[in-house]
Amino acid sequence: MKKILFLFSLLVIFQTCRPDNGIGSEAGVYDVDPVFEPYVQEFIAEGAKRGKTIDFSDSGLIVEFSDVQLAGANGRCYLGQHHVEIDKSRWFSFSEDVRGFLLFHELGHCELDRLHRNDKFGNEAWKSIMRGDPLEGIEIWMPIPFFGFRKDYFTDELFNEQIGLPDWANQTFAYAEVPASAKEVVKSAENTDRINQRFTELTEDYELEIDFSLLGAGTTSVIKLIWGTTTNHYYIQIFPGLPAYRVSGYFIGVHQDNQDNGLFFNQNISNINGAPLNKITIRREGGFEKIFMNEQFIYHIDLQKTPLASVRVEATTPQDALDNAFDIQRFEARKIN
Repeated sequence: MKKILFLFSLLVIFQTCRPDNGIGSEAGVYDVDPVFEPYVQEFIAEGAKRGKTIDFSDSGLIVEFSDVQLAGANGRCYLGQHHVEIDKSRWFSFSEDVRGFLLFHELGHCELDRLHRNDKFGNEAWKSIMRGDPLEGIEIWMPIPFFGFRKDYFTDELFNEQIGLPDWANQTFAYAEVPASAKEVVKSAENTDRINQRFTELTEDYELEIDFSLLGAGTTSVIKLIWGTTTNHYYIQIFPGLPAYRVSGYFIGVHQDNQDNGLFFNQNISNINGAPLNKITIRREGGFEKIFMNEQFIYHIDLQKTPLASVRVEATTPQDALDNAFDIQRFEARKIN
């Protein structure tokens, strides 16, 4: 059940705020719930690094929990009022990065007078943490990767909307750039419905590769690849076609603070490099964790802070039972020398 519920947590996290007029702070009144104070101070500090002096002594600021749901939003800024409300029922289910993203977004409205900006990079990833209503179709599933090396760009853009594109926006890597002669297989498996491997050998650069068959369209099972440690890991979660959840595609994300935090979503699983998704390669090399699907580069993430401890690949039903119809033809874990 936990794996299926993750989909709903994505919807909760990445629904947008809805700025509105309302009763805000009186001039000069600063009343920030202690839970939010560190994020407000971080906002002030990040602004100062970028030449923005932020002083709430004249405008005042109220940041408080709302005990009622905010019409499907996680937070709300009353425009022109320096008043932010955060949905209390959701806040404690968010990771630290998502909490920071939410507060920075709302303060972007309230202090920087930013409106929503919904343009994207070429890979359909958002250009700004100020993305928000109106969202169309699958856009509701597309997360903001306010995480790792991408975080600096999103903070820069928040304080300067005219900033240029970051280097990583169009960065790509070739599947063949690491030759087979540089790889040494340390663990492998064939023709199985599940992988659950633990490692001590892969302490530096490595490659994980899985050949598999997608489950049929309309299945209620979800495929998940997890690599890292039990408490901190990256994941790829594939929804082959779930009408009940109105989504088909894959998420790339990070598990931290006991929460899943989506970083990237793409709905294309039917035609990647000319074929349905049937091969995933994770390559730790060159300072990143690089993700290839069907030997096509898809996404790169920060190196994990701890050595690889385990890899798990499985398909599970909504009842959290293994789906024995999932077919993994080949799995290999390799050292990169």
